[in-house]
Amino acid sequence: MKLHLIYNPNSPRAWNGREVRVHKAGCRDIGRDLRGATSDMTFDWATQAEAATDWWGDFIAGGEMTEADALNYTDFLPCTAGLPEGTTTPEGDTAMTTPEITTTQAILAAEVRNHADFAGLLDTWDDARLLEVIGKARTLKTAMAKVALAVAIPANPVPEEDAAQGGTPSPEEDGKAAAEAAAEAARKAEKAAAAAAKKAEAEAASNARRVALDEKAAARLAARPEDQRKAITDALAEHPGYIAVWPKAAWTTLKLADPEAAGEAAPAWMILCNTHGEAKAIASSKAAEAEGKKDTLPTWCKGHAADAKAAAKAEKAAAK
Repeated sequence: MKLHLIYNPNSPRAWNGREVRVHKAGCRDIGRDLRGATSDMTFDWATQAEAATDWWGDFIAGGEMTEADALNYTDFLPCTAGLPEGTTTPEGDTAMTTPEITTTQAILAAEVRNHADFAGLLDTWDDARLLEVIGKARTLKTAMAKVALAVAIPANPVPEEDAAQGGTPSPEEDGKAAAEAAAEAARKAEKAAAAAAKKAEAEAASNARRVALDEKAAARLAARPEDQRKAITDALAEHPGYIAVWPKAAWTTLKLADPEAAGEAAPAWMILCNTHGEAKAIASSKAAEAEGKKDTLPTWCKGHAADAKAAAKAEKAAAK
């Protein structure tokens, strides 16, 4: 299904706190949700899981959220009815990365050489020969067609019984086989290029989102009253490798930004008590809302527990 994803880190309450809304492409409500949004993207996805993990891919790869979190942060609206929920990627799977190459011809040469259709066929070709054949091709489809014609890949080999009798393809058959092989290679190349373009577009959008999120986090901290800001900053010194992403009056959500500084097995997310500087590992940023409630803070913050005990004792003494 072709979908339109809209990202708004300052999403209104109507979004139920979710930062991404998903419409079916062409939905009449898209224009309304685009107001105040910082980015959006339109693409074909087969399932909700595929769309959500595509959008939040950098955070998942960095261990900052799970694929289940990605679905929780993404609001699929009624116009997307019929889109299957799908399944998330099993733990341990990793995303492929694309090597950084500077020129178009060099990129095409590397992709052609590594393509499964040419496995073992270009081992004797040096880079100069391959670049010569590719020439001024500007797309992978064209480059693969040129190389396929140069190596004359046989699409229809001679059957064993014909070969035993000395049968060989005619020049016309050879030409037809090469042309069919080139067309098939071009089709596969076009599909691979589309996938690469989709990945590059998603990575660019992901990087933009990361920068925007970090800037928003810094702005939220700067907007807190000076005494709260100082308390949070002082407490962060006791937790190297973390940044404050959602500072509140009593507590702050911390995100792991530098695993090396934080140390081995550091949790991806923590909640920090602004008053006493104590921190607790949490499953996701959303979990901080429950852990930061007035009645919940004393269950994990010893300072809050002591304050609550002292207040109860003082209240009891005053009642006598």
